[in-house]
Amino acid sequence: MKKTVMGLLAFTLFISITSADAPKALKHSDKALKSTYVFPIEGDAIEYNVNQLPRPSAINYPNSRDLDISSALVDSSRNGYGMLLGATNPLHWEPNYGFTWCFRQWYIANETVSGQLGASFSSNGVEGTWDIYSGLNLSSPGETLARYPSAVGGSDYPYLVWNEYTTGSGGGDYGGRPLYTWDQFYYGGGSYFSPPLDINNGCQSTPCDPADNWVACPVITNDASGTPVLNVTYSGWSGSSSNSLASVRYIYRSNFHQAGYFAFNDAVELYTGEEFEAETGTGSYTSSAIIDINEDGVGYSAVISYFDGVVTEGETPADTAHTFMLRKTEDNGATWSETGHNGTPFYYIPSEWLNTYFDDNDLFPEYYVASDTDSTEITEAYIPYDFELKVDSDGTLHIFAPVIPSGGGFIYWIEGCGMYHMWNDDPVNDPMGWEASYMGPMDITYMYGYASSNYFRIFPSSAISIENSDIMYCTWEAYSDTSANRFNFDVFAVRSEDGGATWTEPMNITNTLMLDVDEIHPHLAPRATDEECYIVYMAPDYEVETVTPAASPEDYKQRLWFANLNWGEVSIESGENLPVRFELSQNFPNPFNPQTVISYSLDRTVDVRLEVFDLLGRKVQTLVNKEMDAGNHDVVWKGSEQGAGIYFYRLSTDGRSETRKMVLLK
Repeated sequence: MKKTVMGLLAFTLFISITSADAPKALKHSDKALKSTYVFPIEGDAIEYNVNQLPRPSAINYPNSRDLDISSALVDSSRNGYGMLLGATNPLHWEPNYGFTWCFRQWYIANETVSGQLGASFSSNGVEGTWDIYSGLNLSSPGETLARYPSAVGGSDYPYLVWNEYTTGSGGGDYGGRPLYTWDQFYYGGGSYFSPPLDINNGCQSTPCDPADNWVACPVITNDASGTPVLNVTYSGWSGSSSNSLASVRYIYRSNFHQAGYFAFNDAVELYTGEEFEAETGTGSYTSSAIIDINEDGVGYSAVISYFDGVVTEGETPADTAHTFMLRKTEDNGATWSETGHNGTPFYYIPSEWLNTYFDDNDLFPEYYVASDTDSTEITEAYIPYDFELKVDSDGTLHIFAPVIPSGGGFIYWIEGCGMYHMWNDDPVNDPMGWEASYMGPMDITYMYGYASSNYFRIFPSSAISIENSDIMYCTWEAYSDTSANRFNFDVFAVRSEDGGATWTEPMNITNTLMLDVDEIHPHLAPRATDEECYIVYMAPDYEVETVTPAASPEDYKQRLWFANLNWGEVSIESGENLPVRFELSQNFPNPFNPQTVISYSLDRTVDVRLEVFDLLGRKVQTLVNKEMDAGNHDVVWKGSEQGAGIYFYRLSTDGRSETRKMVLLK
């Protein structure tokens, strides 16, 4: 994506590239630690006639060196807000049937609205096999204003769960109303029940009570009799004018199921918000609620928040961290734990663990160094607002989240800032028994952003193999290249074979070469196999601005892509697949400080030279100068003795060479 850049990190490089059709990414330096959050609010829709829409050219998504990736363009969405939050699960895979994807669809019949609910089904995910279903919320209580849809399924029926942004019937400031529908003719039947049905019994008379429910996170399991049970969490609007709504998180649980139809218990306040820091004029300190339950009925719910008294004076907080507040169920969500750690209703990850584990295991540097005379000690690990939660077949709780080094009341985009996996076999009885593993860097990506920093809009999404729960996957978006003063979002994925203790290097699975092509907001189907995982993501069409004023990639028409990732023989130790061509990859990370990894592929055994040059063409270092076997190779270049700036690295063999650019920061 083309963007104007105000300054490239620490050294002076003021080349400006502008485009009226794309949002501008701005540099964000350190940020105040205790920042609030509010659900994104869409701007006004721009009206289009069908003949005004340019037909986009096809995009070729090349395979990563180590993965077999098949992609399918499935549909389009008016904007990117439907998949913007990680609490939702838009893709469901039912192994015996196929894939159900729920999304906000481009509604040709009425260009002034942006919330037509659509869905698609494919038995195998191959392009050309996706059946498309439209207009699933046109009938009341739907208002063609679907927000944050999810897909979930049982052994017979797929379900679509969302909230409608109503014109008043949902109550509160923004009228969030929980709804669901299902395919009456089973998977791929194409007959979704209409009109959509209320989940909230309090909507039998409107406005709904409780009011203003947003951002569904659903999960279906079976009870002891084999009856499907649907549990779904919703969140009070995070920017509500009423503190009583802003931080409350509800759960709805089904009490009846027949022929696909669910009836629900009344809403239960899983998190009342009374124990958390109160809403402010800029938003809430509490994240959306996320839930997961395994087939034995063991599960957890979680939000991220501060205990009351951390930010404002008054109460003495039970803990000072912006941390995970957990509740546990052992009966498929019928009851939830009520007594937690330290006299609170919750189990939580204590600040004592957060502020020692990352330092003790050398995951964070000791100091943020601003200059020779200005440094800040890193004393805390800060968890932002987006995360993912999974419960494996053994009942182990897995949390996937960004973690940011913090000190002196600020967070810093430095080494150690990245995506992490945290897990605990027994978080109830062993609050200090958490472990963590590093999955990939986010420091450069978080350094830039739009109306809000990227750490407010980028989330991890995870999956666990149904064949072996030790095999796990995670995906997120990140900048793959900022070296040309432009920004390129790609989708990255990692895989673990040991329950998340170690991970592959992040694989760039989209790897689009054009800097005006982005891929954003990937979601994994929660289920995977030992070798395959399934991702959906969006690609903004910057020729079609659909929200005004356009301030971020979400404010444009989105192409909706599905990708099947077959990891084959890729392992933590080494990728055994031989490449099919000579190739020099973009270094990662880029920009970097103090070191980066340069990867290259050889299609045969050959003499190789890999050299680094400065901007004037002077050779800085020879990294490789010998015969190398066919295969994939990685070389670490340490730039600690070089000055900040642009460098080039060149791979040369017998009559073939390839050169790429990289940026060293100081």
